[in-house]
Amino acid sequence: MILLPGDCVEHFCARRAPRLLLLVVMALTPGCFPIIVPWPGNVRADHLRSAAAGLQGDEGIVVITDGEIRASNRDEEVISCVRHALATSQPAVRVFAPDAPVRAAFLDLQEGGEGLLEADTALQKYVTSLRLRYAVFVTSERGQKNSPPRSRDYEYTRWHVWIGLVMDLSSGLPIGSVRAGTEATSTFSPGMPFFLVLPQWTRDGKACLEFGREVAELLRDDKSAGLQDDSQRARLATPKPTGPRRDDLSPETSP
Repeated sequence: MILLPGDCVEHFCARRAPRLLLLVVMALTPGCFPIIVPWPGNVRADHLRSAAAGLQGDEGIVVITDGEIRASNRDEEVISCVRHALATSQPAVRVFAPDAPVRAAFLDLQEGGEGLLEADTALQKYVTSLRLRYAVFVTSERGQKNSPPRSRDYEYTRWHVWIGLVMDLSSGLPIGSVRAGTEATSTFSPGMPFFLVLPQWTRDGKACLEFGREVAELLRDDKSAGLQDDSQRARLATPKPTGPRRDDLSPETSP
């Protein structure tokens, strides 16, 4: 088949060729000229505090990641981001990953909360020996979506969110939550004689750093911080993480 320049986009879009193949074929078709403008995805982070916080002396925190993060070998990355954000604290905050024998007990503590720490002698001894004050339970969610089938412009969106629940180990109660996410939407806009390609990429490293900064901000000793009511505090104990919506994310400058 011989394609006229004005037919190249309509022909291949009508057949719904795979995105990459479509891009390659159009780039090689006479009369079709791509304009490719890559740009970074969005990053947004925030925290919610429900009780006063503050570390004293040589108190430390423990960071517990979920199974998905550990399976992707990113648990050390998350812990490093938190440690880096707290490195400038005075005195410096000690940040730990849980030892294998007590990891399951910490996960149970997240579910049960108050009372379980006193009931588990091994966990209590571990917390006391390291002078741990706070636990940060971290989960991760990823997702993707495509534009509607009949949309003229093809969009492909990916997102990744870190979610943290911060618990006071002296009481077994949550004191706040942390959220940091990144979203990237790549757009393919057919046209003649040019077609526009706007590839975006998620900024996982930036989102991780922002997560650590929000944890540090939440643990900042600020007695003047406004506390929320009991109903809001209760919701923090069992957060329901969801993917970031496009209107929830605003552009951030690169680090």
